[in-house]
Amino acid sequence: MIVRRRSYKDLIPVLLCVLILGVGGFFVAYNIVPPPPPAPAPVPVPAPALTPTLPPTITPVPPDSVPPYPQPTFVTASMPAGPSTGKTNQVLTFSTSADTNLAGSLEYRLDWGDGSYSSWSSLPSTSHSWSSPGTYTIRAQARLVTGALTFEWSPSKTVNIAVETFRLSISVSPSGSGSISPSSGTYDSGTQVTLSATPSLGYEFEYWSGDASDTSPITTINMDSEKNVIAHFVLDNNPPFTPSNPAPANGARDISDFILSWSSGDPDLGDTVTYDIYFGSSSPPPLLFSHQSGAIVTQPFPMPLPDTRCYWKIIVTDSHGASTEGPIWDFTTESALPDVRIQSVILPSDAKKRGEYEIWVIKTYYTTLRIVNNESVDITVDWQAHSSVTGDFDSGIVVVPRGSYKEIKRDYSYDTTGQVQITYKIFYEGTELDSWSGSMYVAP
Repeated sequence: MIVRRRSYKDLIPVLLCVLILGVGGFFVAYNIVPPPPPAPAPVPVPAPALTPTLPPTITPVPPDSVPPYPQPTFVTASMPAGPSTGKTNQVLTFSTSADTNLAGSLEYRLDWGDGSYSSWSSLPSTSHSWSSPGTYTIRAQARLVTGALTFEWSPSKTVNIAVETFRLSISVSPSGSGSISPSSGTYDSGTQVTLSATPSLGYEFEYWSGDASDTSPITTINMDSEKNVIAHFVLDNNPPFTPSNPAPANGARDISDFILSWSSGDPDLGDTVTYDIYFGSSSPPPLLFSHQSGAIVTQPFPMPLPDTRCYWKIIVTDSHGASTEGPIWDFTTESALPDVRIQSVILPSDAKKRGEYEIWVIKTYYTTLRIVNNESVDITVDWQAHSSVTGDFDSGIVVVPRGSYKEIKRDYSYDTTGQVQITYKIFYEGTELDSWSGSMYVAP
């Protein structure tokens, strides 16, 4: 038997058939098989004839041998990346990712484990906070926006949320004036902290400032954020005593050599005081010395002029700044005249009017004037005697010894009866130093 080799022209019908089948199906196969058995010998005919060409036989290809069509790739979102611990009300940020070979953009969301979800977003990261402490399991999910294809949930991540804490800082003003209980510290969110302010010795509580505003020494703070509280104290201090017992005495006259002194102090144990001294010839007097420690003028003192009225006062201040102002006192310095005075005058107690026949022998009655000199030198003075009946009736000059006295004794007769007013005066260089006045009875 002779097998005829096929020419390419014989394959044209087969190729057309394969092409048609490939366009309409998911797979195409081509397989060349041996030609079918030869047909029976033709009946001889008078003229030779050509043998007809038969189409090839197509054998189906087993499914396992079909080349795979490209399949879509679905990728689960990655486990959320972010912190594993946090505190209540603290905002934490987490991120995820996913990939696919399908055309279109991806969106993401997270399951926060507390019954809430984030909104779908094209951003792969988002934030969340938990209001209650606990352990939360979070997971991520992605979806294909085109075709709304949603992928599976990612593996879970555990986040432990503790209670939020805040710092309470306390202080006192001024330093050392008191204390606060409890002291500074850290507290859970929502804790109610009761603060109590206690003053130090010599102080009293005034008010709170900062994150507290109260005038009571006990106040309560809600720890919902960082807090700063200041307790303010003021001195619980009594002012010093009012200055008293001045020396020279108030209203004193003829003051010569003197030292200013007074009495004062402070009622509070442990307080020290200082004095400001005001002194001058006008009222109110100007400041002379300040911050002196003792109740006596210890510094060199400017002596005022003779016969000058001087004014002075004291302001006392304690170690806490409290002060008390004393009254204005005054005294007068001695004049420039000598200290010579009439010490006494003795008038007769038995004086009688001169008799009608007393011509040659006249009965007289003694009067004694005593002048005292308080100076350290002898002083010469003029003296005069004056009667309410006869006017000036006697005078003279006398030297009074230093630190001693001088008596002037005179005898007089009287020409009238009844009460007689007698006056003595002494003068120094024409200026009256002193005077004395008294009365006597002249009998008939």
